[in-house]
Amino acid sequence: NKVTNTFNDLNLGNYQLAKGKTLSVKFKTRIPDTAGSGDSYQVYVKSANYRAGSDNTLYSDQIELAGQKLAVVKPTLYLYEGDRGKEIAVAGVNKAFLGFFKIEATQEQSLKINKITITNAVGFKPVNYDKGFTNLALYLGGSRVSDIINQPNGSSYVFDNLKIFLSAGRSANLYVRADIASNAEGPVKLILENAMAQDYYGRAWAEVNNKNAASPEVEITRTILAASALSSGLILANQKDNQVASLTLTNQASEGIRLNKIILNSCTSF
Repeated sequence: NKVTNTFNDLNLGNYQLAKGKTLSVKFKTRIPDTAGSGDSYQVYVKSANYRAGSDNTLYSDQIELAGQKLAVVKPTLYLYEGDRGKEIAVAGVNKAFLGFFKIEATQEQSLKINKITITNAVGFKPVNYDKGFTNLALYLGGSRVSDIINQPNGSSYVFDNLKIFLSAGRSANLYVRADIASNAEGPVKLILENAMAQDYYGRAWAEVNNKNAASPEVEITRTILAASALSSGLILANQKDNQVASLTLTNQASEGIRLNKIILNSCTSF
């Protein structure tokens, strides 16, 4: 039966309740899809009607019971911008990090994310094939979770048929990575425009909060190391291990590197 804000009759079909027996009545209903998180529902039972024995007289007992107020908890996916500063990606590198985001499930329900849309921010270089970017994909942590867009074009990219599982109350780092040609230019900036997700068990569609979350700006460079100027040391005659100079090397990439060698030269004067 459809129940509204007025009292409605629920037919029990002349259920036979034997002497001394107890009947447990449970009320179940379908909450409409339009219900939002925080909406509340409460059931009131006003009376119960019955006929006793062979007596056909209809009796009505006033019960006046109020159920607990229940709040609607709707599955919700939260999108967050990357919490990092300005990033640097190196031209000529594969699987470079170009977008940094965080996704989070509401405390009450686990989610299955089906679709994510990424767009290029206005005023920045687009991550497009003709600009030197290929093999665009989504990564959760270090694992690829989407198909690869070999030749990305246009202003936005839709990654669908995803199977991203997010446990209730948990968050995960979502990255956009691509191969960068040696002649590619920046800076680039990506936006997590929207997503589609469902309650993992009940399949109800989730609300999506914080749409259009912005990734930090990513500069494209052709050098990965920033080197400081050489600083002088002190030379003592007839002593080993003189520190004649020093420098610092800073890795500007978004991931670790392995240093192979340094080529240097020196000169002497007497």
